[in-house]
Amino acid sequence: MINRSRLNPCIVPCLVGGVMALVLGAHAAEPLPTMPSAVRAVERVDVQKYMGRWYEIARIPNRYQDRLVAVTCDYDLRDNGTIGVVNTGRLDRIDGKERKSTAKAWTVEGANGSQWEVQFIWPLTADYWIIDLDPDYRYAVVGQPCRTHLWILSRTPNMDDATYQTICDRLKQHGYDPDKLVRTPQPPAPDAPRGK
Repeated sequence: MINRSRLNPCIVPCLVGGVMALVLGAHAAEPLPTMPSAVRAVERVDVQKYMGRWYEIARIPNRYQDRLVAVTCDYDLRDNGTIGVVNTGRLDRIDGKERKSTAKAWTVEGANGSQWEVQFIWPLTADYWIIDLDPDYRYAVVGQPCRTHLWILSRTPNMDDATYQTICDRLKQHGYDPDKLVRTPQPPAPDAPRGK
């Protein structure tokens, strides 16, 4: 576990904008950039219950996952308290070449399991905040304080449209724009009828 104290990077554009306005002599009536409402992690996550396989339903596009479909995330709680992370995807097609990346993660002290740090390459870490979670752990939404990344995860490869839309509506409360999300193609569930 780790407790990091650092400047929230979301505040940097606002600080820079304010300084530039003073330096350049901007008009007093011109408003400074405003801070969006804070991203909040859920109150508590049962980390043991969260372990296992999750299917990526949608994401805000990022260069690390460019062209990947059929993405899954596997989490394993280790004896030392860290979490093993294995992300798997297929290149361009459901049956495309497999791409896999591994990492380790740990929960942030005092966050009740809802905030993690994930490390793919030492010494760099990334924030992993669980900002929405189904009471039965059927779906989860993972974000970051600066809203540059977002993933909607599910215990099954597919999610019904009503649940997806409800999640998107709640994302607006965190300052996310759901229109930036792209759905992640997944194979049909084993018991789902296949198209002809």
